[in-house]
Amino acid sequence: MIVREEDSPIQMILKLQEARTGEPQRLESIKKTLNSGREIADHDMKYLQQLSSKLYAGFEHQRMVDWAMGFVRKLQEKENRTSLTLDELKTSLEKERETYKIDQKLLEDTSITLKQAVEHEKKISTTIQLISQLKGAKIGDTNKLDKITGLLKSGKAVNDSDRQYLMDKERAFKKLVEYKAKVTWSLDAIKKLQEAEIRHS
Repeated sequence: MIVREEDSPIQMILKLQEARTGEPQRLESIKKTLNSGREIADHDMKYLQQLSSKLYAGFEHQRMVDWAMGFVRKLQEKENRTSLTLDELKTSLEKERETYKIDQKLLEDTSITLKQAVEHEKKISTTIQLISQLKGAKIGDTNKLDKITGLLKSGKAVNDSDRQYLMDKERAFKKLVEYKAKVTWSLDAIKKLQEAEIRHS
């Protein structure tokens, strides 16, 4: 689906219906009016324009995000590295601007999107590391954790229940780490006391 600002009212409706945006009955009613050759009311036209504007903005943002993620991955492959600094990305973007005559506004927007993309990738990497730690500590259901890892690696969205599941398991993992640290500290303290007693006996 390609969303354009200059779409006709009927095109707006078809795309809104495809995106499951807006009130289905109202959109169908407006479509029937248009198909009958009649003009639609001003408030209905405004309704379509507002919804289409939001859909267009979302489409443009997603397109920019997709481009930014692709740009980061290609750059990583070119540099044969898994991570890049924001300064390196900015330098590469400057080169892109010179090569393809990208205007300053687009460059600024892209820089922001790239920063978000890099932060998003870091978040995914951190979450995958957490899952690995949970599996190593035998916390949580392995199959469920593997499923979440698969979603993250494929770029698919993780639903709210899975996110909550990870947060709960992360808390349990932190408690386990704190408990082990206290046990280790206690054992060290006992060992030092025993050594001190031996020296003074």
